[in-house]
Amino acid sequence: MATNATNGFDDYIVHSTYGSQGIIMLIANGLLFLTILLSRSLRRRKEMVIIAGMAAIDAIYGLSAISLAVYRFGILSRGQQNDKITPWDCVTLPPLFLIGISVQMTSVVNVVVSSDRLIAVAWPTKYRNLNVPYAGKLLGLLALFGVFSSAAMLLSTYFGTKNATTVTKMCTNPGIPYAYNLYQQTMIAGAGYLSVIIYFFVFLSYRRAVRNIAPSTNVIGEQHAVALQRRLTVTLGIITISTFIFFIIPYTIFAVCAWMNVVAPQPSLLATISRFSTIINVVIYMYRQKEMRSEMRALLTCTKPTRWTSSTGRTVVAR
Repeated sequence: MATNATNGFDDYIVHSTYGSQGIIMLIANGLLFLTILLSRSLRRRKEMVIIAGMAAIDAIYGLSAISLAVYRFGILSRGQQNDKITPWDCVTLPPLFLIGISVQMTSVVNVVVSSDRLIAVAWPTKYRNLNVPYAGKLLGLLALFGVFSSAAMLLSTYFGTKNATTVTKMCTNPGIPYAYNLYQQTMIAGAGYLSVIIYFFVFLSYRRAVRNIAPSTNVIGEQHAVALQRRLTVTLGIITISTFIFFIIPYTIFAVCAWMNVVAPQPSLLATISRFSTIINVVIYMYRQKEMRSEMRALLTCTKPTRWTSSTGRTVVAR
């Protein structure tokens, strides 16, 4: 009995951590999404629309983490943690289903962000001619990926584990088919590495742009636009490093273990570390992007950012 009590207490600690992270993820990314959505200056910038899409995905991830923690608390409180159900019952739980898809989309949206930066830095003239609908199309393709991957998850689980009561109601191991789990873990890690590789080329193009663009840009508006793009490029570079450490490395371990068909070491710890990535990213945005910080402060205080026109003719936001 003492052992069972200890295990129950440990379960509460694990799922409390899970839910607490979910709350922070939801609030932080939800605020970032609303800041961009409600700011006229931000939502008119295609790169910010893509970042808003990323924030929305991470907010959904946070909401699903909260929901799953609440569900598991309910199972623990009723003493049903050892009751057997089918993998289909687990996968069709809204929080578990949303977590699986949102993690995948988080990894893929990193590729979208890196690709967008590569276009912005390597082909700046072409990038300036793109508009907000361009960002909408990228996010639409991302949503389409989510639909197909969701369908694959549901269909593979339904037909691959039909009527197999092999998992518990806690769904800590949802029991999805091995082939889909292998695809999921490999895709998440692979997309992460692809985003890092693309950003390496962004860095090379950025170094070239720093030498070539600045001296030839004389128009005030162009100087301001170039400065915004440069600062965002550096910000996203920092975020790429953070994502590699806190998100890609844990999922690399999951992927390697999936290929070896063994249980990952300390899976709860690895999952906890990976969720910190979405929280740290918002902190980096707020620290590095002054306009974002100003607009979020205005949102939280229900005021409008103070703007005036400088001697150069450029609109300046009070910070």
